[in-house]
Amino acid sequence: MTDVKRPNSKAPVATPNMSGPKSMSLGNALGGCVGSRIRVNLTLAETPYRSYEGECYSVNPATSLVTVITKPETSSSTYSSTNSNSNAEEDKKEWHFINTASISDFKVLSAPKPAVPSTASTAPRLENFDQSFLQSRLNKAVANAKEALSRQGKNVSKEAQEIFDAIIKTLPLKWDGQNIVVMEQVVIEKPYTAGDCRAFQGTQPAVLERVRKVLENERKKLAEKDRGRKTAIPSVVPKGERKGG
Repeated sequence: MTDVKRPNSKAPVATPNMSGPKSMSLGNALGGCVGSRIRVNLTLAETPYRSYEGECYSVNPATSLVTVITKPETSSSTYSSTNSNSNAEEDKKEWHFINTASISDFKVLSAPKPAVPSTASTAPRLENFDQSFLQSRLNKAVANAKEALSRQGKNVSKEAQEIFDAIIKTLPLKWDGQNIVVMEQVVIEKPYTAGDCRAFQGTQPAVLERVRKVLENERKKLAEKDRGRKTAIPSVVPKGERKGG
């Protein structure tokens, strides 16, 4: 028998498979109605649904099942009258799996709806975006990359790079070969001590003195940091030897 839809149930019950020559020919005929709106009349008297009217969703010859999608008010006159006051059910689709052996006849009510061609008017429109904002972010990223690259000295020692990275937090400076140029007024030459600072012509003595003090302070900090690293490294005693003889 056909499925009997129980209230508030999402799982319709399929009818038994009673396929035969009649159901096979009926199934072949229904196969050309997929997508159409049809009315299917049943032969089983015990079912409360004498007919189904809705969309022919699929036809499966292997199982002799026809799938019809209906709405509550269109399943049958009996079903509609008992559920006419149920507004919540009117917008829900119901799926019915009907065995072709229980179908007496069917009628095509309307052909399938034609597919809507994809056009420029129906295609989703991409939102406009501010390209100048993207360009500004790109320019900023490139500038940051160039600045980071300019802070890396070429053919300089690790100590020289550490001194540069420390002073740049306080004073503007740049590399000129292996020399460090501070504020375009003072140059620090190797080995980068306070005595290696040279003022450009026209530089105020106070500026030179300030650069020397900053350099001395940063070198002290780096020396203390280096001593701390060495202290943190535990001494390794060769195997088989003991400290103190």
